[in-house]
Amino acid sequence: MHRAPMLADLSSAYLRNAAAMWAALAPSGTTATETWFDVDQPRIRRRIYFSPPAPGEVVRWLQRGPATKMLVAEHAFDAAPTVPGAAVYTMPMMVRPPGPTPPDEAPGVRVESVGDAARLEAAERLIVESFPTRAYLPYQPGQFLPAATLSVPGFRVWVAYRDGSPAAAGYTYDDGTVVGLYSLATAPEHRRRGAGRALLAAAFAAYPDQPFTLTATASGRSLYDALGFLPVATTTWHMRPARTV
Repeated sequence: MHRAPMLADLSSAYLRNAAAMWAALAPSGTTATETWFDVDQPRIRRRIYFSPPAPGEVVRWLQRGPATKMLVAEHAFDAAPTVPGAAVYTMPMMVRPPGPTPPDEAPGVRVESVGDAARLEAAERLIVESFPTRAYLPYQPGQFLPAATLSVPGFRVWVAYRDGSPAAAGYTYDDGTVVGLYSLATAPEHRRRGAGRALLAAAFAAYPDQPFTLTATASGRSLYDALGFLPVATTTWHMRPARTV
């Protein structure tokens, strides 16, 4: 039976969902303690803090990371030192309580949950090139969403097709407490046509009794507001680009 957390708990629930999602995708490339979680991906090394990092800890972690990878340190705590050579992004962490699925207002848009390798690759390419996910450019199949994604319990990749063409894509991870939404992207030629909204409506319908969490980019905030997401915290990302190729 799913446990619906209180709004005050959802910043922690989001961070735990993200860690569980990466652990499910890359079980051999993760390390965890009580206070942080690390995952090593082909082009990115990521750290998620569950509690406030000690003074200087983020700086040290970014400085000793491999030069060949982008480094991302993520947390939801106010104390956030600047790090030489790293960009700092702050974004609202948002939650949508369980509720009715919004009506489909996008004629010509069809949404499906991906079930085969060809559609997974199409979704992966759309996300990498349209978000854009810069660490994974130029695009190479299977590096951002490996084929194993299709068999990970709780993990679903969604694609919205508009007039038969892939228009929007993203993925969700259900950890039994909340459903995390990640990397929702719409191809430039399909933006403002309802594809992203239709994709979210399909995901809500698949999990009608669970809250959804996400980190909102500026471009997606108006859609999330309109669909009932509420800001519960601010997340800070320190991103240091790869120094060599």
